[in-house]
Amino acid sequence: MEDPTAVGDFFGVSVLAGLLISNGYWMFKMWSLFGNPIFPLYNHIFQGELIRAVPFFDARFLPKTLLEKLFYPVFFTLDPSRVAEFRYEQISWLCCYAAVLILLVHMLFKTLKRSSSPNRLNCRARFLLAFFCVSYLLWIEMFGIYRYLIPLEILIPLILFVVSSYFFKRRHAWGGLLLVVAITGGNLRGMIPDWGHAEWSDRIYKVEPGELSKSPEPAVVYLAGQPLGWIVPALDIDAPFIQVAPRWFPVTDAYWQRAKALAEGRKGRRFVIWAPETSTYAAAAKAGLEKLGLRTDCTEDRFLIGYLGKARFEYKYCEVEPQDTALPGSGSVSKGRALSETTEKRAIHEDTRRTTKTHEERR
Repeated sequence: MEDPTAVGDFFGVSVLAGLLISNGYWMFKMWSLFGNPIFPLYNHIFQGELIRAVPFFDARFLPKTLLEKLFYPVFFTLDPSRVAEFRYEQISWLCCYAAVLILLVHMLFKTLKRSSSPNRLNCRARFLLAFFCVSYLLWIEMFGIYRYLIPLEILIPLILFVVSSYFFKRRHAWGGLLLVVAITGGNLRGMIPDWGHAEWSDRIYKVEPGELSKSPEPAVVYLAGQPLGWIVPALDIDAPFIQVAPRWFPVTDAYWQRAKALAEGRKGRRFVIWAPETSTYAAAAKAGLEKLGLRTDCTEDRFLIGYLGKARFEYKYCEVEPQDTALPGSGSVSKGRALSETTEKRAIHEDTRRTTKTHEERR
């Protein structure tokens, strides 16, 4: 298949088919629930009602000047913190950038000179280079985050081999393979970033049996902070889980209305689970609970013990109550709590009376 148009069409249709097969159902589900098939990204285009329709970009790692944009691989090779939270020392991008730049300049010079020498890059090689370059330009314009560049990093050995094959005769092209091996060895000397790993276990995740997983199940569980999503399948209870401290995306009033609707009419106790860095989310969680007419009752420390693999995590949780309900130790008591306390006193009084009667009968 040497026709560039046919190659491009085949590639595009294949990618689209793979996307629909692997992610089509989930995108439809997201569209049905949130009005955005890739929620919460690009909501300024899809106009989902739960978050504000404004463009969101993490601009921390984008190049700041034109010089940086032109030679960004040089900058982030010398200073890896420019493109990642953790240092990743590598030299592959510097070598690849120089090789591709030399190739493009040489091809441009040949075009301007109108050289009659045959093109030494076949259709597949040209398509690979085009894909690599366009993807890199999109990355540097939209993201600048190194982990989003990993799919292109995987192609660097092949790109270097293509460039070496272009400049050298076929029997000498294997020198490019030696260059790839040398660069790989150079990369191994650096620190590989690690977001944390846990040893494998029989179950990917689990929580120790406790108040949240025993019957009767909670009516609603609120989550304060991130990352807490894995707790939802780990608890495996029939209750809605609602985030009350959204961090990355500005939510709308519709978000809180949806949260109220999910919890409305559900009878039982309600709890909030805190992320490990409780202080980071405390103010946001308090504000979120207030929007739902709730407040926390954290008079005693309670902990949910969970495991990811063999790694153990502790999450503090506490009960939440309506704002018009008095918390233990407060002076005011709501009608519901007053009625409950009156009923409890009557039960205690009745129990005392029965006990006294039993003692008298025995005497």
